[in-house]
Amino acid sequence: MWAVTFAISAWVAALLGSVLVAVVGWMPGWIGSGLVTGSWGLALPALSVYIGPAYLDVTVDLTGSFTLDTSDIPGAPPSTTLDYLVTQSNKDKWNFLVGFNWDLTKAWSVQAESSAGGSRQGFVGSVTWRF
Repeated sequence: MWAVTFAISAWVAALLGSVLVAVVGWMPGWIGSGLVTGSWGLALPALSVYIGPAYLDVTVDLTGSFTLDTSDIPGAPPSTTLDYLVTQSNKDKWNFLVGFNWDLTKAWSVQAESSAGGSRQGFVGSVTWRF
């Protein structure tokens, strides 16, 4: 992950980036993604608000096979195996996000982020307790 941050008085601008490549054990194939987020907002002592674009590029390849019982079909072998490959990727790479982090106390904070645009929509929320 990398970040570039600029601050003037209470205003903050940040450009954040990360790249993730993962292998999921229960799913054959690779999942790769890249995320670049630009955020601009106001950082107050207890509230940080951010807004900006987000880029996500994910491709998943699923491969496998299954066997069909074809014994009822005249002239066909008793079974037929079909191999398949499904490639899936997100249609729209860019979307827009807005969010905030609010420190209620030194121990508790609330965070929420919503994104929309094109064919992707999302919401992330959390409550954090620091000990």
